[in-house]
Amino acid sequence: MHATGIGDSRPLLILYPPHRPPMPQYEQLQDYRCGISGETEVIIQETGNHWRKIFSIFAKITQELLFPEEDWREVRDRRLFTEGGATALLFQQHLLETPTDRQPPVHLIGGQQFAEGFSTLPQTPQALQEDSRILRAGNVYLTPYLDYRQFPNALIATLLADIERQGFATARPSLA
Repeated sequence: MHATGIGDSRPLLILYPPHRPPMPQYEQLQDYRCGISGETEVIIQETGNHWRKIFSIFAKITQELLFPEEDWREVRDRRLFTEGGATALLFQQHLLETPTDRQPPVHLIGGQQFAEGFSTLPQTPQALQEDSRILRAGNVYLTPYLDYRQFPNALIATLLADIERQGFATARPSLA
């Protein structure tokens, strides 16, 4: 299936936001390409605080799972969506298909209302805990929109604990 977005050629963590950065190169993007180091910084500078929040939350998750020796800010600004960064940002409502001979990625769908439009999920989503705002269906997580009010650090910790408990995203990328 065709992918639309930016990221590593072999992502372990994939974020599906409900919209694209409001910049022509992302609004018009129709294919998949590798991001470059510093690209998230440019998006933040051009679009403001909104995308900084999204990328900061995703960077905290990425740093904890894949680059624990680095600062999450450095992960956000230099590693997200680059080759070797093990992450992808996809602008589509279907899961990225990956070869069966590699570890399946963890899919984070940002916004449960947005998730309703996805064509397929591997199984029926279940809440992580009784009052949780995060649902999991296999290696797919339906999360609140990536904003600090909806996705505070405590909820990030809940998500990370479940990803680690499930054994997802355990193969760390080689540091380039």
